[in-house]
Amino acid sequence: MRSLIVDIFWFSGTGNTFLVAKEVKKALEAAQQVVVMHPLEQASPIDIKTEHAIGLIFPVTHQGTHRFIWQFVENMPRTDFSTEIFMIDTRMIYSGGIKGPMRNILTAKGYVPIGACEITMPSNLFRKISS
Repeated sequence: MRSLIVDIFWFSGTGNTFLVAKEVKKALEAAQQVVVMHPLEQASPIDIKTEHAIGLIFPVTHQGTHRFIWQFVENMPRTDFSTEIFMIDTRMIYSGGIKGPMRNILTAKGYVPIGACEITMPSNLFRKISS
């Protein structure tokens, strides 16, 4: 990763993905990167600084992801093939092959994918125990 500044755009529905985002931030800072976290649902793709490296971290839902995340990515600004980007998704079992479609959208906009990772998380559904 060339950039010394990494903007991480993250969304977490249950908190699991936020834990992953915080660990990524910690690891990047240990590698002397400056990391700025942006809650994805509050961010505007228009404000992305294409001179920074970009991280997208979000959960898989229904073998894809939330519509607003797709819209965010589709509305990201075009770049000149110098903006590095990575993606991490969290999932319980199966992602539905989200990495390929996400990569296609981002490379068509000029981003340089430097990695993608899928992290299997424990279920967030718990049986109710009655007394």
